[in-house]
Amino acid sequence: MKKTKNALWFFGIMLIISSFTSCNEDDNLSGPDTVSDLVAYPGRNRVKLMFNAPVDATHGRVFYGKGNFYDFSIDRSEPTQSLIVEGLPEQEQIIRVVIFNADSVTSDPKGVKIKIFGDRYQGSLSNRTLITQSTLSPTSIDMIFGNAKEDEVEVRVIYKNSSSQNDSTIVPRGQNTITIEDIDLSESYYYYTVYTPEPESIDYFYTPRLDAKIAAMQNFEKVKWLIADFSDENPGSDGVWGLSANIIDNDAKTSWHSMNGEMPHFITVDMQSDKLMNGFYFVQTQDLNVRDLAKRFKFETSVDKQNWT
Repeated sequence: MKKTKNALWFFGIMLIISSFTSCNEDDNLSGPDTVSDLVAYPGRNRVKLMFNAPVDATHGRVFYGKGNFYDFSIDRSEPTQSLIVEGLPEQEQIIRVVIFNADSVTSDPKGVKIKIFGDRYQGSLSNRTLITQSTLSPTSIDMIFGNAKEDEVEVRVIYKNSSSQNDSTIVPRGQNTITIEDIDLSESYYYYTVYTPEPESIDYFYTPRLDAKIAAMQNFEKVKWLIADFSDENPGSDGVWGLSANIIDNDAKTSWHSMNGEMPHFITVDMQSDKLMNGFYFVQTQDLNVRDLAKRFKFETSVDKQNWT
């Protein structure tokens, strides 16, 4: 019995020693700490990750989607690690980061949720509304836009200047009117709208560019029209009854009346800038006391006041 007790006691000591030895071996194989301060910034089918890695980390792996991963090395020259993972589908993603030490022992994963943007978001965007344009001179214009849309950053206008060089200007989100000087209005000019889905997105999204010159030529700016020339006019007893200016005053109750004389009578309207048109509306006088109405018409247009079509 005595020998048996000694043997049991000795065996108990061996178990304790063995237990301590196992604990020490497990400590030697423990992995590095997880990354800290993990932040994700969305982009166009990609994400930018920033985090701090523990001092014993040598490399790492980013997991995303269904079994996809991206390997990276720790850059010890930088206090904060920064990397971009490309090729992500447009959807909400959970990104997980693990790092390894020199023994290739891995840490626990650190995760972050992020929404990725792509063609679907791009297709939902539209240009800010161009309300009107005003030609100030042969080389300057005002462009007036509506209010900025959700997620909008700015509007960009691209054009050629008077030196035939490509140029551009920006209409900030909180601004509606821009004056562009030194623009060659004989050339086409365009605008498009810039968006960002989130304030800290790493990518911008752009709408298709629109031809602003065509839009300008479809805006007739009638208040700026001038009577450049006319054959004759009949001011009437009140001095304004049949003046040539009545033909463009936006009042159908007034009219231009010629004096009795040799045909034809003509009037020339200077529209101040090139316009795009496909027809005319002509309103006869609404004065019931006038018997003689215009019967034959000829409309001509010119861009140089010399050659008429």
